[in-house]
Amino acid sequence: MPIQFALPACIAAHGPTVRSPRISRLLAGCVAVLDAHEGPVTSAVFAPDGRHAVTTSDDKTAIVWDVPSGKLVRRLSGHGHKVMAAAVSSDSKLVATGSWDKTLRIWNMATGEAVRVITHSAPINDVAFVNGGTWVAAGGHDGKIGIWSIADGRLQGVLEGHRQGITKMNALPGGARLLTASIDRTLRLWDVKTAKTVSVLTHGEDRTGQV
Repeated sequence: MPIQFALPACIAAHGPTVRSPRISRLLAGCVAVLDAHEGPVTSAVFAPDGRHAVTTSDDKTAIVWDVPSGKLVRRLSGHGHKVMAAAVSSDSKLVATGSWDKTLRIWNMATGEAVRVITHSAPINDVAFVNGGTWVAAGGHDGKIGIWSIADGRLQGVLEGHRQGITKMNALPGGARLLTASIDRTLRLWDVKTAKTVSVLTHGEDRTGQV
């Protein structure tokens, strides 16, 4: 399924069913079409270096792209189920991917080598680098967020409080705090090191679960 890079720095997944006028206007400014996935695209993120982007897909892979040329740099293969999310470390050296196969994989972005494979308690919907990029977090269907050390793969803690699955996560700059969204209609802000909830925000009838 193609990925559209549009101006300004914006990534949008595009498929044959996308027909809205808003999307059509967006695609009018498209500067590159990235087409290499063999299934629906589940996420797309830019790397902090401004040159690369990473996409994930139902085809069980993630792809690293060179943005200026629009060329595929490497395909990250190894997951056994759809890959739902990716995150890139602040130095653009590592890529974390989370899958419904319940694994979190850490990749060397320059070589494509899987440097660590970590098993979560449930299918994973999102991942994030935290604690200055030394730890990585994964949240999934069971509402729990696991946090592991990248250096040795050891579990550092589990953030518990959501009553339903995690849909989205976003780490604040520096990674000391993590914002998580859930199907339970709440957003929680966590202190990563203490594993304590700092605050809870509750949506009304909006069940989108997006941060």
